Amino acid sequence: MKRRVSSMKIPCRIWLLAATLSVGQAAFSTEMETISFSTGQDIAQQKKVIEVTGTVTDNFGPVIGATVTVKGMSAGVITDTDGNFKLKVPVGATIMVSYIGYENKEIHYKGERSLKIKLNENVQELEEVQIIAYGSQKKVTVTGALSSINNEELLKSPVASMANALTGKVTGLASVQSSGQPGADDATLYVRGVGSLSTDLSQPLMLVDGVERSFFQLDPNEVESITVLKDASATAVFGVRGANGVILVILLSAKTQKGINIPPEAL
Repeated sequence: MKRRVSSMKIPCRIWLLAATLSVGQAAFSTEMETISFSTGQDIAQQKKVIEVTGTVTDNFGPVIGATVTVKGMSAGVITDTDGNFKLKVPVGATIMVSYIGYENKEIHYKGERSLKIKLNENVQELEEVQIIAYGSQKKVTVTGALSSINNEELLKSPVASMANALTGKVTGLASVQSSGQPGADDATLYVRGVGSLSTDLSQPLMLVDGVERSFFQLDPNEVESITVLKDASATAVFGVRGANGVILVILLSAKTQKGINIPPEAL
């Protein structure tokens, strides 16, 4: 009889253990479902997208053609003739507004239905001067295809030849270096590729302070800027000589600065 009682206790213990595990699993499952639901709700709220209408203006009125984009996204629009725009923006994202001659503006979007954005003029960019052909003009009025590099960028390249210093820094300018021998390691430059069967006839016109000469052996510390003229509108004044492009090199010149005035009686 005792054996029968002990044999009946084993299934009871197994049943109790199974019931306990089943209840624990159900509680764990319910808790996980609750956590998952809460997290999903938060994510959905963060990704809420609202169609925003706005107006971009400056001190004189609406800005036409300003670019409005969402930071980190490819979507973007351009303002119309009244400076208005429509754009779908996620709540919490950053709206970026840019236009030539104005400072870029970033706005943290908090869920507003309409926005009024005012741009400030970038005085430094408007007054920046660009060297072109036989003179210079304001950069914002230049219509030709050209690229420039200043003295600071040139000095970042630890090379002996100025031609090699331009490699990869000027768009549309290709350089080919056929030798690494000291004294013969100058690269051959081409503007927008080779335009003739003869490589010698495809090299651009080079002018140093208006004088036709090579600039490869110049000291980079003496160069103020290098400008590459690439299309027909930029090189028209050079005629057929500018068919393969033009490279303008401007050297540094002495500048008058205010110093200390010493009266004659103190000498």
